[in-house]
Amino acid sequence: MRKTETFLAPTKPYSLVDALNRAALATGSMRAAGAGHSADYNGHHNIVEYNTFRRYWVVRYTWAGSHVVYRGHDFATAVEAGLRAYDGQGRGASLRVNVPEGDAESLAVARSHPRLVSEAESKAAEAEWRTDLHGLVHTALDWERKCGVPTSLLLESRDGLDWNRRLDAYLAARRARAAS
Repeated sequence: MRKTETFLAPTKPYSLVDALNRAALATGSMRAAGAGHSADYNGHHNIVEYNTFRRYWVVRYTWAGSHVVYRGHDFATAVEAGLRAYDGQGRGASLRVNVPEGDAESLAVARSHPRLVSEAESKAAEAEWRTDLHGLVHTALDWERKCGVPTSLLLESRDGLDWNRRLDAYLAARRARAAS
């Protein structure tokens, strides 16, 4: 695998409710995923990368199948196609641009593009809106699907510790009801 330098358009902010809806769509049925394809809370992870076999740039995302937005030889056009896809998508959309090391012309374009930032800058922007509760969404959905624990416990929580306390209290109350 060739080494690449990565540039990003930061993830568009999304709420905890959006995160639950996104995860439920992504881990549910193909029919539900297809129905939620264009939902305003369901932006996609777009990727611009060079296809070394075919020797052209590809812009794509995966959601209920692979969606190719652009194929062509011009890097700047690929980046603009990726940004158009990113701009047209809802909350949670992101864009990753992978430029092969040694491609000086494409690296110069990416480095000078005003909308592309480094991974560190993207993470800093995401840290302004993302909470530790976003990272517990899949765990909360697992508890709901496997054990019937409502995801509302997550939505009512202040942080991850609070969610763990609420989960423990919910399970203790359920065990007490079952024992009586």
